[in-house]
Amino acid sequence: MTKVESICVRLKNFTDNGGFTDKDIEKLQEELHAIDEQWVDGAIKEADGSIAAGQAELSDLINEAHEMISDLLDQLPEN
Repeated sequence: MTKVESICVRLKNFTDNGGFTDKDIEKLQEELHAIDEQWVDGAIKEADGSIAAGQAELSDLINEAHEMISDLLDQLPEN
């Protein structure tokens, strides 16, 4: 399982089961941001400069994670 898949699974768990805090979501946002930072010219490159396989699927998963984060943040009570 990739890091992005792991983030999506945890977000889906929060969506299905609740019981999350703003800190839980913030931690996953930070992990996702670290992955976003690896994008160069629309792709994540390997250490040797080649483009990693599965870019379209990875992009879809990242977008899905961002959408789930947005939805979960909307569910949090305002302080």
